[in-house]
Amino acid sequence: MTIFVIGIIGILLIFISDMFTKNDANEASISPEANLSESEYCSLIESKITEIIKSLTGNDNSKVIVTLDSSYEYVYLNEKDISNDYTNENNSETKKKDNSSEKYIIVEDSSGNERPLIVTTLSPKIRGVVIIYDYNGVQIDDEIKSAVMAALDISSSKIFVSKKLN
Repeated sequence: MTIFVIGIIGILLIFISDMFTKNDANEASISPEANLSESEYCSLIESKITEIIKSLTGNDNSKVIVTLDSSYEYVYLNEKDISNDYTNENNSETKKKDNSSEKYIIVEDSSGNERPLIVTTLSPKIRGVVIIYDYNGVQIDDEIKSAVMAALDISSSKIFVSKKLN
C-alpha cells in the first residue's frame, strides 16, 4: 500500500513539474524581437543606443536614427535529395550528372494552414546609425562610436556621430 501511495505521489510530482517546465519553455522560446515589425525593431535599437549614450555622456538629450538594410530573413528546414548519374558514352569516358532537388518541410498549424517550418529568424541588417548628442565640454565621439560598434556588431563606416549645435 505504501509503495502505491509513493508511486501516485511521484506521478503527481512529474505532472506538476511538466506544467511548470512547459510554461517556462514557452516563455523562453519567444524572443522579444520575434513579434516586432521593422519600425518597432528600429525603435528598440534606437532606445538601447540612447541608453548607452546617456551612460557615456550623463545627458539624455541625444537623437539616434537607425536605418535598416533588410527586413527579417527566415531560414526554413528543407530536405535535399542528391543523386548522381554516371553515363558511359562510346566507352571512352564516363560522365557524371548531378541531380538534386530541394523541398521544404511543411507543417500544419492548429487552424489547418500549411507553412514551411522555420528553423531560424535572422534580425534585419543595420544599414547605418546617426547619433547626435549634447556637447557638454567633453568630446567623446570615438567612445560613442566604439560602444555602438560593439553593441550592434557593425563597422565604424556605418556610424555617424556629431555634437548637437546650440
